[in-house]
Order: sequence, then structure tokens, then C-alpha cells
Amino acid sequence: MPDNTAIVSEQREEELRDPLTGLHNRTFFQDELNRIDTVEHLPLTILFCDVNQLKLINDSMGCATGDMLLKSIAAIFTEVCRPKDVLARVANDEFAMILPQTDEPGVERIIERITDQVVNDPQNVLKASVTFGFKTRHRSDEKIRGILHEANQELIRMKASQQDILVGKTVLMIMKTLFERNRYERDHSKNVGMLCEKMGRYLGLNPAEIHRLKVAGVMHDIGKITIDEAILHKKGKLTRAEWAKVKNHAEAGYYILNSTSRFSQIAPTVLQHHERWDGTGYPQRLKGEAILLNARIIAVVEAYDALTSMRVYRNAMTKEEAFSEIRRCSGMQFDPTIVRTFINHFSKE
Repeated sequence: MPDNTAIVSEQREEELRDPLTGLHNRTFFQDELNRIDTVEHLPLTILFCDVNQLKLINDSMGCATGDMLLKSIAAIFTEVCRPKDVLARVANDEFAMILPQTDEPGVERIIERITDQVVNDPQNVLKASVTFGFKTRHRSDEKIRGILHEANQELIRMKASQQDILVGKTVLMIMKTLFERNRYERDHSKNVGMLCEKMGRYLGLNPAEIHRLKVAGVMHDIGKITIDEAILHKKGKLTRAEWAKVKNHAEAGYYILNSTSRFSQIAPTVLQHHERWDGTGYPQRLKGEAILLNARIIAVVEAYDALTSMRVYRNAMTKEEAFSEIRRCSGMQFDPTIVRTFINHFSKE
């Protein structure tokens, strides 16, 4: 006969485990909080840890990358934990620890160890960071639920104070990852940025506008981080589903850049850089001057760089051949004024 007690015990243990990381879950954490609420465990510290920008990582790199990061961070926590500590994954991007007989200097040392290991973790390809909030209970008359609340509030305060800086760093790491994965995208983006800077001067834009245009040119294809490499390098014709994924990169780029004030000003330009002068572009089917000037500039210069570069599906055009193709598309795909300015100046270089 099967041992029903053992079966029930195994089922209960499974219910208390997070299936992704193997750590205990929120229910277990709450039970342990009640068990450990005794005088002999003082000073008692509750520590919360949040994985910064996990949603942005999942959206841009895929959930498999985010899951790998979570499992890796869970392993780091497990290594740092002492036998008497309680560790759990209490939310999608949040871990919690109960640290008996641990004062503030002690928890600071634990935080330092975890932070150092997370930053140097080879699985952490985007150099994602973690934010901590903690509160220490020193006296028996302090309520454990109050300590829990204050630790969580400290985490919220710390995240709010660092939010924009952390998101900005994540966006730059996404761009760096795209360039490392795809040499063509790296060279193309740098060329587009350089051409945009020149076009800004030719069009008489002020220095601040030229800088924004150049940055938008460099980052216009950041949304391609969401596209499978096999699609980007495919030699044959794309399927309808594959083409839909490629077209989505403008919106993906907008979402990534608009997540931080550091790049939010250029996000609308990136969103519109595949709109067409005649209104048949994507994703919003904007027409004429309803399309932002910087997006109209990028549309021309990125087409020129693409036409004059070797691609997996065709050879590079000469400079004159590219000018001829851009002229042909003037008034349909491209702003005629931008085309004239571009060819007038770059034909002399």
C-alpha cells in the first residue's frame, strides 16, 4: 500500500515551491514569518529584492532570457543564504529573505555579496541589476507585520529613486546586445547616425535637434532585438508571419525607448521611421508632413545606407544607382524636399 502520509507531504511541499526557480513561494514565506517571530531570533531582518526591468527584458529579449536570469539570481541567493535564513520568490520579479540574528551591518554585507555576484554573473547578458529594501526588528514589542510593511516600502522608495537611471542602462545594454549579435545592424546604425548628423546640418537644424536626430539614427532599429536572427538573415522571401514580426520592430523600438526619459524624446521618431510620404507605410499609415521631420530624414538616409551595403539577399548598389532608386521613390516613399537636399549634398562627397 502507498504511504498516503508521504504522498500528502510531497504534494504540500510542491505547493510551497516556485516551479521556475525551485525556491519556496509567498505562502511558505508567510508561514515562516509567523514561525520565526520569536525573541531568540532578534535582531531579525526582512529583506526584499527586486530584479530591475524584468518586463522590459522579457519584452525585448524574450521570456526565456528573463527566466534564465531569474533562475540564475535564485541560485545566487541560495548560495548566499545561511541554513537558518528563509528565502522565497514572492512575486514575478521579487525575492524575499528572513534573516534571523542579523543586524543592519550584517544585511549590508549580504546585499553587497548578492549585488557583486549578480553583476558578474555570466548568465546576466544585459547586466541587469537588483534593488533592495530591508527593515530590522530589534525589540520584541515591534510588530513583525509592521517590519514587513516597512521593508517593502523601502524597496518601493529605492526603486523609485533609481528607476530612470536603471531603465536607461538597460536600454543601452539592449542596443549593445543587438550590435554584438548582428554586425550588419551595428554598422548600419552607426552609418545612419553619421548621415543623420550631416543631414541635420544641411537642413539648418540647431545643435540640440541635430544631436537628437543622430541618436535616433543610431537607435532606429533597436526594436529588431525582438526579431529572431534566422528571420533577419533569411535569404529567401519572408512568410506573411515573418514579415509581420519584422514590421513590428518600429513599435517595439518605441516601447523600449519610451520606457525612460533619457530616450523618450526620440521614441516617436523611431516609431515613424517606416512611414511613407504617400501614407502607405507602417505602423500608423501617416502621410506627408504628419510624419515627424526626423523620421522622414531617417527614412531616406537609412534607405541609402541599406542600398549601398551588401545584404544576404542582394549585392550593394553603387552610389549613383542608390540615388536613382531614391529619386524614383520620391513623393511616394520619401519626402521630396528631403530627397533633393540629400542628393544635392551627398552627390558632391
